[in-house]
Amino acid sequence: MLEKIILELGAWSWWALGLAFLVLEIILPGIFFLWVGLAALVVGTVALLVPLDWQVQLIGFAFLGLIFALLGRRLNHKFGKMDNARTLNDRGSHYIGQTFTLEETIEDGKGRVKIGDSLWIVRCSENLNKGEKVNVIKAEGSVLIIEKA
Repeated sequence: MLEKIILELGAWSWWALGLAFLVLEIILPGIFFLWVGLAALVVGTVALLVPLDWQVQLIGFAFLGLIFALLGRRLNHKFGKMDNARTLNDRGSHYIGQTFTLEETIEDGKGRVKIGDSLWIVRCSENLNKGEKVNVIKAEGSVLIIEKA
């Protein structure tokens, strides 16, 4: 049956399969179908340019699908790792290295800074006035450790 479909539609069957995989990629979570779909599109393009037997097309699809999936996995590990995954349950660590304006004067080492629409408790070794710029140097739970910018 597979042979019949490939022979009747020719290279266009690979394009249809590739587009079907790309639609699956949109519908289902993950990124695997993207690489398999791209492999089908490449095989379809090559089959349009060069006459190939259906067995060669099938082997080329399997080979390219594997190669693209492995390359995609490598790219995902290299570029896809977000700091958000590492700090998902530690929101304060997202602000380390950023500069903010004090919302309250720091007295006895404690004060508040406004980040977005939230007020965060901050600690500092020195007393600072409201409106001064501060850098976040560390996060301890829901308390940000700051220094004067």
